[in-house]
Amino acid sequence: MLISDIVKRMRESSELVSMFGREQSANTDYSRRVAKGKVATYWDGTTATAGAPELVVVKMTSGKLISTPEVHEDQMADAFFAAESFLMEEVTAEVGDVSANAILAGDGANKPMGFINYFTKEEGVKALADRKVDHFRVIAKADGEELVDTLRKMVIELPSAYKGRAKFVMSVHAYELISKEKYTTGESVIQRDPNGAVAGRLHGYDIVVDRLLPDTAPVMFGDYQAAFAVVELPNHMTMQRNPYVKDFMVRFVIGMRLGTITKANDAVVGMFLA
Repeated sequence: MLISDIVKRMRESSELVSMFGREQSANTDYSRRVAKGKVATYWDGTTATAGAPELVVVKMTSGKLISTPEVHEDQMADAFFAAESFLMEEVTAEVGDVSANAILAGDGANKPMGFINYFTKEEGVKALADRKVDHFRVIAKADGEELVDTLRKMVIELPSAYKGRAKFVMSVHAYELISKEKYTTGESVIQRDPNGAVAGRLHGYDIVVDRLLPDTAPVMFGDYQAAFAVVELPNHMTMQRNPYVKDFMVRFVIGMRLGTITKANDAVVGMFLA
């Protein structure tokens, strides 16, 4: 079993996870420096503005996932049944699914901080220069404003540099709510895809519905590869066989460390439905 097999399973479990960037690190002390604030820029003859960007360190959050499957020694000895291969396939599936959930919604406590936890109503409404460098823009739905108009604002607010790969991503719950919205003409705000390749289109952009996203997740629009990365630590994957824990049983102890890190915090815009 290789870490590439687990990553493949994670990407199959969640389409959003498959859209994130991928990076590798030899250790858990992985970070990047980003600039916060604006450079002083003004026209000659006008009032000079002050300002200099501050270099801020963004660190990877990570955790070690442990799996301890057991198999009877008679099954291991069965020449007609590849017990260990079967077991590793099951472990790959389970570890991949658990990892994908953490990448999306992990709380950062002994596990990676999940992507959706970098969207908060308190921090997300701040201007880019004032917002934490690891938090994304959040658009608040104004009182009395139609939902479709707020969704349009998300498209307008995303910088043009990210629109080439931009998509809407949402939970099943959010998709069902938005599907009920209609224009004054009676048409649904979601344009159906006749080929069924995507869940539909909204304001001209593809919609991805991720079944692993919780109902409370924001509706998101942007370039996810530019915004977030899954950090693989190939040197931190271990597997041991222990035939002494339980009589006639072989226990496999598998450990894998995985991390996440934010990248461009203006590459995605979010909106909470509640």
